[in-house]
Amino acid sequence: MSARTRVEDRITNAGAVSFGLALVAWYAGGSGSLDRLVDGSPLFWACGGLGVAATLFALLVQVQAGKPGHSKAFGNAAFFGVAILFISLMLAALGNRFADRSAARTHPAEVLGFKHPSKGPKRVTLEAQGQRSTQDAELAEGCVEGDLVIVEVRDGALGQPWVSRLRCPGSK
Repeated sequence: MSARTRVEDRITNAGAVSFGLALVAWYAGGSGSLDRLVDGSPLFWACGGLGVAATLFALLVQVQAGKPGHSKAFGNAAFFGVAILFISLMLAALGNRFADRSAARTHPAEVLGFKHPSKGPKRVTLEAQGQRSTQDAELAEGCVEGDLVIVEVRDGALGQPWVSRLRCPGSK
């Protein structure tokens, strides 16, 4: 077994472990934490940059271990980068939500409608201060289209605002 094959195997194994941990984080609440972000763009860009850097790092390590241009090296590097992107996104979203100790700010909003796709979670569309956002419909349980609701937004531990609660008319 050549040094290049050992390096490729280690990168593949690291990617597989990272991907497995990301799935654990997803089921531990990472997907719900991503859904509750008001605007996740900065978080997505930061984690995307980390994924690209991980891909380039893995490719560089493999190229230094042997001949460049091997197709398996590119595949391993891409898999490792995607796994790092996935786990960093899940952990950042979880950390932003669960480490947040900020006070909730309230905003009035209107429920514009509900989407019930055949696959995936049900969604609710809100309009607050002239801006529309889509959130998980579980937050709007008991609301109907056209209701005026109170949206509670927190700042997030990483500075990414997220919706902590929707208060519908007649709810506690």
